[in-house]
Amino acid sequence: MPGNPLQQKRRFIRPLIASALVPVFLVGLAVPVPALSFRSGLTTSTDLLDTLEVRPEATVPFEADGFERWIDADADGCDSAREVLIAASHPSMIVVEPPCTVAAGSWHSLYDNSFESDPAQLTVDHTVPLEEAWESGAWAWTAAQRRDFANDLRYAQTTLVTARSAIDAQKGSQDPAEWRPPYQGVHCKYADLWIFVKSRWNLSVDAAEYAALVQMLSDNCPVGTGVPERGLTPGRGSAAIIGQVGSAGTVFRLLRVEAYAADGSLGGRTTVDNDGTYELTGLAPGTYRIKFVGGTSGALDQWYSTEGPGAEATPVQVSSGGVIPGIDVGLEKPRLFTDIPPEHPHFSNITWAAASGYLAGYPDGTFRPETLVDRGSLASILYRYAGSPPVPDSAYTFTDVPAGSDDNDAIRWVAAWDIDTGYADGTFRPDQEITRRTLAVFLHRLADRPPVPADAHIYAPYSDIQPGVANYEELAWLASTFVIVGNPDGTFGPDQRIERGMMAHALNLYRFGFSFPVIGTVPSTAFADVPAGSQFAGEIADLHAKGVITGWTDGTFRPLDPVHRDAVAAFMYRLQGTPTTTLPAESPFADLRPDHPYYPHISWLSAQEITTGWPDETFRPIAPVNRDAMAAFLYRLAGSPSFTPPAQSPFADLTTANQFYKEITWLAQTGISTGWSDHTFRPYEPVNRDAMAAFLYRFDAKH
Repeated sequence: MPGNPLQQKRRFIRPLIASALVPVFLVGLAVPVPALSFRSGLTTSTDLLDTLEVRPEATVPFEADGFERWIDADADGCDSAREVLIAASHPSMIVVEPPCTVAAGSWHSLYDNSFESDPAQLTVDHTVPLEEAWESGAWAWTAAQRRDFANDLRYAQTTLVTARSAIDAQKGSQDPAEWRPPYQGVHCKYADLWIFVKSRWNLSVDAAEYAALVQMLSDNCPVGTGVPERGLTPGRGSAAIIGQVGSAGTVFRLLRVEAYAADGSLGGRTTVDNDGTYELTGLAPGTYRIKFVGGTSGALDQWYSTEGPGAEATPVQVSSGGVIPGIDVGLEKPRLFTDIPPEHPHFSNITWAAASGYLAGYPDGTFRPETLVDRGSLASILYRYAGSPPVPDSAYTFTDVPAGSDDNDAIRWVAAWDIDTGYADGTFRPDQEITRRTLAVFLHRLADRPPVPADAHIYAPYSDIQPGVANYEELAWLASTFVIVGNPDGTFGPDQRIERGMMAHALNLYRFGFSFPVIGTVPSTAFADVPAGSQFAGEIADLHAKGVITGWTDGTFRPLDPVHRDAVAAFMYRLQGTPTTTLPAESPFADLRPDHPYYPHISWLSAQEITTGWPDETFRPIAPVNRDAMAAFLYRLAGSPSFTPPAQSPFADLTTANQFYKEITWLAQTGISTGWSDHTFRPYEPVNRDAMAAFLYRFDAKH
């Protein structure tokens, strides 16, 4: 079975259980959440779905006893179902009786978005039901592999989730084409989990299931997810093929490896890890041809052949339980320019820019990456990047840009949108070489002049970008985006010239990292998913304009996503005006490295004693913030003012014994949060990003 992610928790729970003669109330205990590990970083659920094999469900009769469930893998007295219940409950509410009976707690039931304190009303559910897994490929697994799947604790609340028993009974063994959670607000989350589990365990999807998942993901869902570690172990039961892919400049995680049987049918499919290795598991015994699908990775499709690229595919014979190593391949990449080999540091960027039509080569087949970019070329590059929009009739005509010249339309468009209006003498000077300063000004205005992040000086502390220098705002903004980085001597080099290779690199990073609106097509609100008039739109817009809150690189804010602890630290730090702080040489938390993007913000939060972290000395940056913890953060941010909490709780679901009773009632008394219309506060419910913006907006107005 994959490693138990709750081993750390046992340092706290096991000694208590072993010595207890009465139920153990783990009041205030923070159950450590393991740091999640992903094979290839981040992707999207849609892309992850497209790596799954689409085929009809197997007709092999289901064997329910083929899955050994609820084992005690670490021999600590708690089986996997109880491990899930203990980990999923709010730590201050969990009650465990020896040897490991979960008597009470507070759990979130995913499918109906409700909370339950009675474990008898709960089920630990397999997100992908056992029968569905069987029909999607588990029928061919060994008993050990099915046991591992049935007890998978690697990712919290993923393969195994808590749900009300009544709702789980409705779900049964149905897939998303047949059943969806009754609470529509979790459909995106459910689709994410379903795809994640199927990818982790190399399970297929049928056509109706695939279509249902695509439809669910199209409903304005957040785009980010992780690529899971594989659950199957090569060499047990079904055959496996493993190997290494070599290809300079290839984005390996976008590669697929496919095995085709002798009859031409697809026998299996997998993705490639960031280091170029792959494991194609779950194959039935037989002979296969192995295809490496380049897709959008930057590499060409290629069959595995011992004769080299372009030769006839070499069959690979596998037997039951066999592992065939060494199926390695060196993939070729399309070469657009004679002077840009695949090992060139800007190969991928130049290939993208040329294929997109933003930068062209020369008639002799070269790109000339070291040629300097001039103002006319920069105007044309950004004009094409904007989609070559119509040029207003009123656009200015420059005396040194003849009508009909290659850059004329682009230069007039640039001037029409005030990106660059030329010089006082009526010239544009298209042949003048650009610098980093020029690029900063053009890109900043192309993006409709976004505000400079209040903490830009932390991310880009360059000695030659200081307040008062020419174009400070644009340079500080560009430096904070990391589209262009500084020099080893600590300078940014505002007057350094820009070469064509660097231009392709910068534009690609700008495109990938920051989906800024192109001026002239700016939406009415700061974020595409926060329409004007929607709940908290005003508060979000106000804090965004002040540089307190930011969104994602795709131009969204994701208002209904739970806000993470690291983001709250950043929000509060900026709300306080980015105060000067001395960064500790050693991190105050075991899971926070000094190179973490929010290290300064979290360190400041810790130094102000707004947060003390968890008992295991972790901060858990990506853990969601619940409403009770949010109240505590804001109370401490206000300076822990003198306050006498009421003798009787104003909320039906909040007792005076609650860990944060004082802070929550202070929050209510100030009017920052008055709870829900049913007189509840819902202290253990995660705070969404839009609600966090509202809380900070009200806090700012009162302090």
